[in-house]
Amino acid sequence: MANLEKLQLERLRYFPGQDLRARDFREQAAVEAQLRWWHNRAEHGAYGVRFGLQAAPAPVPGGGAPAAVVVQPGLAYDAFGRELVLAMEAQVAVPALAKMLGGVAAPSGAAPRVLTLRYAELGPAAAVPALEPCAGPAKTSGTAALAWRAEDRLRPADGVPLGRLTVQEGHLAWDVAFRQPLASPIVRPRFATGATLAGGTAWTSWTRSVADVPIPLGFQVWIDTRAAGFTRWPCYFAWLQGTLNGGSPPPVPLLEHVGSAFLTGFYFHVLTAWLPSPPRDLSVQGQAQAQALRLARQNLSVGWLGIEGSAAARRPVPLSIEVNHGNL
Repeated sequence: MANLEKLQLERLRYFPGQDLRARDFREQAAVEAQLRWWHNRAEHGAYGVRFGLQAAPAPVPGGGAPAAVVVQPGLAYDAFGRELVLAMEAQVAVPALAKMLGGVAAPSGAAPRVLTLRYAELGPAAAVPALEPCAGPAKTSGTAALAWRAEDRLRPADGVPLGRLTVQEGHLAWDVAFRQPLASPIVRPRFATGATLAGGTAWTSWTRSVADVPIPLGFQVWIDTRAAGFTRWPCYFAWLQGTLNGGSPPPVPLLEHVGSAFLTGFYFHVLTAWLPSPPRDLSVQGQAQAQALRLARQNLSVGWLGIEGSAAARRPVPLSIEVNHGNL
């Protein structure tokens, strides 16, 4: 099955005493599988060989041309995020040389053949424990099939390439330099959240100097995130909690944003935005800022969320993939 089925994803609900038929269970399993495949693609970027699936020519007495290729059991993910489970060692015959040449005048013009592992539902079987956290139960019969494809006509929908067969000097040759695309390990991002205490947040003045003249902008606070244990630079989100003036409108509008961010924390700035015609007297602005700072220390706190992404290494997804209603 090269293309995804165009299923209308929906949540199935049942009522007590309802008679369930085999079709109900099949539809439930199909919807869950579609959702899992979308999850594998969107969240984990799964494509390529996860483990196993080493391919090599079967030994031939006398060292002649390979007649078959042996593939070890393993797990891979195709371009749709579907799990390709090869539950046991498999052997596939190599294509005939005459078929590879296909009427080409010179053997050098023959297109190499690529051995691919593609999705194939081989029928129901007993479930075994999941091979991956998001893979769902594997099937003892496997969910993959081996097939040869001409390299010049190979598409992402044809599956995951496992090996390459070429024609050299009129003989078949297994490409030992071929490298399978490898799926990056499933690494979930690290999430951490926290909040400061209302009445205990160490707000300070936020100013900028212009021509050696300090201009009051608002107030700020340093948020310490060392307890989260981030090991890579996280992405921070933060927001104000509470009201500045006990539920009454604040003396000036407040604009908040995350400032300088580091592995161990970040600055959270609150800009006391003045009305369209701000007073030119800086002393008046300073008084308003001092009032806002005093109210912030009494009433305002900060909630925050940090997300540490997965490792930078990604799997080599074919750049030509274009998804349109489940087709490549």
